[in-house]
Amino acid sequence: MSLWEEARDAFDRQLRNQKVDGQSIDQFLQDRATPEDTRRSARALQTDGDRKIPSQWIVRIMDNIDKFVLIGDLAVKQVPKTIGLAWFATKPLLNALQSNYRLYTSFRNALSNITEMMVLIRTYDNLYKQRKTTGWKLSDMASELFLQIRHVYVAILDFSYSVRIHIKAGRLAEIGHAIKGIISAKLPEFQEKMNAIQTFMHRLIICLGRFWSGDENDKRREQ
Repeated sequence: MSLWEEARDAFDRQLRNQKVDGQSIDQFLQDRATPEDTRRSARALQTDGDRKIPSQWIVRIMDNIDKFVLIGDLAVKQVPKTIGLAWFATKPLLNALQSNYRLYTSFRNALSNITEMMVLIRTYDNLYKQRKTTGWKLSDMASELFLQIRHVYVAILDFSYSVRIHIKAGRLAEIGHAIKGIISAKLPEFQEKMNAIQTFMHRLIICLGRFWSGDENDKRREQ
């Protein structure tokens, strides 16, 4: 399995262990959005959004999406559900920011972190797959690296699930300000999820530094 799939399964087990409704979990695991869907939302934010939102931040989000698409040979329209789950949360949040600067100040770091981590996870998922084709035996350091990557994606999925639950609660209205109101009311809960993403991201960055500063890469090439 890929790192995406392993993280999805770990998140599935985590929710079920917490006695979360199984139907709700299954419905979430069927959700998806493509990078292009998300990019369109970012582009709309750039042209129609609150002018106080820095254009360089929007460009950064769009650049991360472009980098994600360029890695590997995966067509944008063929993004697996395991990857599309994270984009599913990013898209409505970008939509909700359009006329709400307060939401931007609350979610800007999380959205930047998620899009950056999506690029990084995809990069290392390609490396993870090589262990089967090259016979690369994972060292303790490499195993720890991939474990931290899975932790990051589980945290992203946890955040995405929370977004889905609260946006679904406002679907009866089916209007943008309802989504913004729901998200605004639940900011403390979202903040906990966003803090978890940042915590695991920092651990991953430390692990990456150890991975590449040693002779791990040379060992991989020798095998």
